[in-house]
Amino acid sequence: MNNLTRLALGLTSIFFILVIALSFSGSLTFGYGLGDLFYLMTIGVWVLIILGVYRFTKKIDFSKRKEFAILIVVVLLFSVYYTARLFTIDRGSEFRWDGHILLSSAKADHVKKANEELNSELKRLDSLTSGNPKDFKSFYDKGLLFRHHSEWEKSIAEYEKAIKVNPNYFDAYFECAYSYSNINQYNKAVEYYQKATDIDTSNQRVREIIKNLKSYHNL
Repeated sequence: MNNLTRLALGLTSIFFILVIALSFSGSLTFGYGLGDLFYLMTIGVWVLIILGVYRFTKKIDFSKRKEFAILIVVVLLFSVYYTARLFTIDRGSEFRWDGHILLSSAKADHVKKANEELNSELKRLDSLTSGNPKDFKSFYDKGLLFRHHSEWEKSIAEYEKAIKVNPNYFDAYFECAYSYSNINQYNKAVEYYQKATDIDTSNQRVREIIKNLKSYHNL
């Protein structure tokens, strides 16, 4: 009984230390953002208590006090069960339980789902542009789709197609300029912002962007 109790104490300590380590590394969450620190502090205190009990058990003969040994094991099992619920099905509202214990798995699923949605929407837009090569709005929408996935070069290519069909399309020039700025081609960004202002001469926001780009990047 002594060895069994000490084994339970040791394994429980390892479990909680792993929870703390994974939480600090960003792989585990209780779903409360910075509020997770409360749980981590509580777990840290609990680990210290468990280690203290572990040292205390060396002075106790559990073969003669089996009820006490059973009580310790039951408390340890419940604490593991309760904590496991806290970072899984009972997660807070900032990161609801989605069936994954580690955030890396959840992120992988999220990326997979996002790619599937991207491919599905691209197929839809491709069918529109192939059926109507003059559909500049669909080219523009494809550019926005690539932009939302930070595929800047691909977004530029689609905006350029929209501009070729409709040379007076303000939004396409604006978004194209934004994509150029995200790949550090600031001269091209200014060029396209300027073309946007040529279409909408009253747009002060674009003029301010041009001014800031030129000033910040010494253009």
